[in-house]
Amino acid sequence: PSEEPEGDPLPADAVAQLEIRLDEIERRYQDAVDNGNPGACRDIGTDSLPAVEVVLAALPESVDPELRTAVDQSFARLGELAESECADIKPEPVPEEPVPEEPIPEEPIPEETVPEETVPEETVPEETVPEEIVPPDDGNGGGAEAPPGLEKQD
Repeated sequence: PSEEPEGDPLPADAVAQLEIRLDEIERRYQDAVDNGNPGACRDIGTDSLPAVEVVLAALPESVDPELRTAVDQSFARLGELAESECADIKPEPVPEEPVPEEPIPEEPIPEETVPEETVPEETVPEETVPEEIVPPDDGNGGGAEAPPGLEKQD
């Protein structure tokens, strides 16, 4: 490597785009590691790194070739590291799903059914039977005779 650059430095807009993508790769990798999210790792390979390649391919021809190669190799190495590290990441939330807990509240609902209330309903008709027998007087004078001395005087 020579001491004097043979071309221009990276343009400021390319540097800004590469920094954004570098931060994005780091954020996605942390999400994958911290949350067991292999999808975040896939996004590095299918979104972040291809976007970096687009930025690098759009660099002007005047950019120092050694600088271009160094940046390209650095992102390629970052992609290799992310891929190898992400290979060990397994999704963790799957066994922690609260789905098995949902049937538990459903179990008390069948226990709260009302078959026991039919027993008091069956006793209600039995109670009404004596009530029907008790009032035989329909108001037509066919009731019981008055005790002696209290008969009506016609």
